[in-house]
Amino acid sequence: MDETFDVNYKGPRDTALAFWPQLKKNARVVNVSSQLSKSARNELSAERRQQFDDADSIEKLESVLAQYRAAYVTGPSGAKSQGFANSAYGVSKLAINVLTRVLAKKGEKDGIVVNAACPGWCQTDMTAGSGAPLTSTEGGSRIAFVATDPAAQKVSGAFWENRAVSAN
Repeated sequence: MDETFDVNYKGPRDTALAFWPQLKKNARVVNVSSQLSKSARNELSAERRQQFDDADSIEKLESVLAQYRAAYVTGPSGAKSQGFANSAYGVSKLAINVLTRVLAKKGEKDGIVVNAACPGWCQTDMTAGSGAPLTSTEGGSRIAFVATDPAAQKVSGAFWENRAVSAN
């Protein structure tokens, strides 16, 4: 679980915060998320879902993630028994979506646009033999769309899926 969160949440968080002071008006930040963030959110108890929804700062988000980590000590069933989703990957991507929303609010006054985007189910070493329908180039083009398309400049704090804003 720690490696999953290091790669999927802490890496993007630390990178965004390190470069934040250099971002200029109309800059775009695109975090890579996953459709599994939606699945994880749907698995949360109402109370846990509210905690993620109410996280309006990195500190509040990380407080919820600390509770998840403590619940996960006994494994996925421990997390599930305490109202969390049992997929560390899904929760890490849900955390990216919340971080995206927090950073979008932070960048609002400076015109910095922050979004999360799902590349789709892509053929990678990790998905070998699974029947993933998209090449990595096709998935990458979905991220590039959110980074460069003028329509995506008008929306900040959203989760994009297949070149469109998606409910999360």
